[in-house]
Amino acid sequence: IAENDKDSCFIYVDGLILDSLLEVEKKYPNRVIRGGISEQNVISMATGMALTGKTVYVFMLSAYATRRALDQLTFAGYCQADIKVIAYLASLSVPYAGFSHTNIDDVSNCINIPNLEIFNPCSVAEIKSVMEGMHKSKKPSILFFDNRGCPAPDCYIKYGYITKMENGLSSNCCIITSGFACSFLYDAWSILHKLRNNGVDPSVYTIHRLKPINEEEILNILKKYKKVVTFEIRGKGAISSIISEILSKNNISAKLLPIYIKDEKFDVMGECVYVAAKYLRLNETIKEIVKFIQCNRLLKFKYREKNGIGVLKTKLFGLTVYKKIKKVS
Repeated sequence: IAENDKDSCFIYVDGLILDSLLEVEKKYPNRVIRGGISEQNVISMATGMALTGKTVYVFMLSAYATRRALDQLTFAGYCQADIKVIAYLASLSVPYAGFSHTNIDDVSNCINIPNLEIFNPCSVAEIKSVMEGMHKSKKPSILFFDNRGCPAPDCYIKYGYITKMENGLSSNCCIITSGFACSFLYDAWSILHKLRNNGVDPSVYTIHRLKPINEEEILNILKKYKKVVTFEIRGKGAISSIISEILSKNNISAKLLPIYIKDEKFDVMGECVYVAAKYLRLNETIKEIVKFIQCNRLLKFKYREKNGIGVLKTKLFGLTVYKKIKKVS
């Protein structure tokens, strides 16, 4: 970005060390600013620079961007300033740092800021696609980035569109997720594997752009399924609210099971996977999803794994169906 766009500038707060930023700072010292421990001032500075014609990238902790600097971010939206906030360690990415760094209301705090585009990619491929799209857009935007990338299978990714991660054998149901939560379906908690062991194999979709939402494509997805699960590692006001609004507004009969962190006191800090598992009660949640999705007759899966390749075998309409599943690590 720095090489291809001479009007791009970069501001970051103290405490953040990124090798890529250090390289840019060495090559273009006049276009990189260290903003100190002053998040509100950094957003105000970026907004002013953007209104002079610059494209300004701001790097700061997600909790600070959407709480301490929320007022300044709102005015950046009103001004339609071309700032790109890279809000790292979003959601429950870093609970071991304490409550001040834990941010489950990131999306809900920003969803009503005018003109602000909101992104929450789940993999390196989605991040690259979003960064390219963000740079071409001249609108203010915020990208929520977590420290745990999703090791999901290779799939087709297109900016602004929904990504289909898994084509499940259970044709009546799907899971819709984004960002940090996607890793729990795979390596962090292996939810998909546990669902398959219980006779449920849903399709999985991820949404990397939460605002503006691609409502037409969401509608096409929702019309295919009788039961939809939204799964996110944050509070309400994000994907679950977006999907439920689309369902009710368009009179779609699909049933919805929203999975998110309920409104309760946070009393445990530690490693992010175990903290998220506590607040989402993942063992109970898996049972809840199975009960919600399963038909009168469960698919009877036989699962085996060899040389990193898993194979599901089941009977469907009298036919034997095989599905290969790559083991991810």
